[in-house]
Amino acid sequence: QRTTLAGSIGVFGIKIDASEAARRHGIEVDFVTSGSHAQTYNIFSQLNNDMKINISRNMDRVYAHFKQLVSKGRKMSLSEVEAVAQGRVWTGEDAKERGLVDEFGGIDRAIAFATKKYFDGIPEVAYYPKTLSPTEVFFKLLQGEESQASFVASHEITRK
Repeated sequence: QRTTLAGSIGVFGIKIDASEAARRHGIEVDFVTSGSHAQTYNIFSQLNNDMKINISRNMDRVYAHFKQLVSKGRKMSLSEVEAVAQGRVWTGEDAKERGLVDEFGGIDRAIAFATKKYFDGIPEVAYYPKTLSPTEVFFKLLQGEESQASFVASHEITRK
């Protein structure tokens, strides 16, 4: 869609640190390492400066590879990709002008395009969050649990 937000050409990484949660629950963790970067992605190791440097280098490599994929897939030079990358977000109209979008449509048009190009027959499509039938809503409400009622309130109901 013309007003949809499109993007971004960028990557990010996360280092999860569950060491404090483990300690609070009486879980003790010990490990033997084979190098200074061996614990970089271990969820029970606290982030230190060497890990930050390692993660940053890895993200730089992933980002460079991703830009190459975009360059090849969009038939753009790396400098053209870089001009629209760096995590920028574009409107659909701006993205189309910059060669990041082929055409406008919606989910149904995108599914039809992918089906025609990549499938023989009819693909199975799953939509999330799952929509509930009126019967399913009724039974969820009958269960009477607050969490179930909240669940029902947050989901779209389909009507047949």
